[in-house]
Amino acid sequence: MAPHFNHRKAVTHQSLSFGSLTIDLSKTQPMSITFLFRTISQLVQCKLEADERALLSGKLPLSMTDYVCLQMISLYGAGKMAARYLQEMLVGLQQHRAEHPRLALFANALNFFADAPKVEVPVLLGTFELLALLLRLLGQDRMLTAVTTADFFHRYAELSTIFVPVEYVARALELLAGSDEPLREQLAGFLGECCDEGYLASDEGECVHWCTQQGHKLQRRVVVLAPKVALESF
Repeated sequence: MAPHFNHRKAVTHQSLSFGSLTIDLSKTQPMSITFLFRTISQLVQCKLEADERALLSGKLPLSMTDYVCLQMISLYGAGKMAARYLQEMLVGLQQHRAEHPRLALFANALNFFADAPKVEVPVLLGTFELLALLLRLLGQDRMLTAVTTADFFHRYAELSTIFVPVEYVARALELLAGSDEPLREQLAGFLGECCDEGYLASDEGECVHWCTQQGHKLQRRVVVLAPKVALESF
């Protein structure tokens, strides 16, 4: 059973399984906000690349939980160091995931926190495939959008709200789900604020105004990608 944490309170001593790692969050300090955003950006970018390789070879992509576990082991070894960084990331997510949609999205994708919505595997995989398609479409039109995958994840690692052209989001969703209305609804529901029409803006000024109105605690700056096209937040 996944643990339920009280916001900003110590967790009682218990050993938990996260993929193949055993972790204990009882005395763990949270990862810093800056490093948390950078870590999530790196993990998501690498996950998209790994998913693409898996699909090309006819394999099913790993869950986000299993992938994060393998990445921690790959970076820090199979011992205490990997468990330590994973623990710090999880405690940081627990404390701050309600303060920024990007943290909430990643935390929910882990299917680790008891009070987070449980998401079916097809929806989780579809979410990252949708992002991969979006970045591919933006990159194909980079003469217009001036956006590359590297640009996106450079911004994704910052404490910011990113706006992308809604036209490209719609095209990516159409390529992924087509006429599968249940999948479209499930993806929209999981992404939550990322696909809400209330986040539409016609120019950069409206993006800044909207973010000011939302008042996310971790909002530091507004990043507008391809500002000549109609925008939606991400």
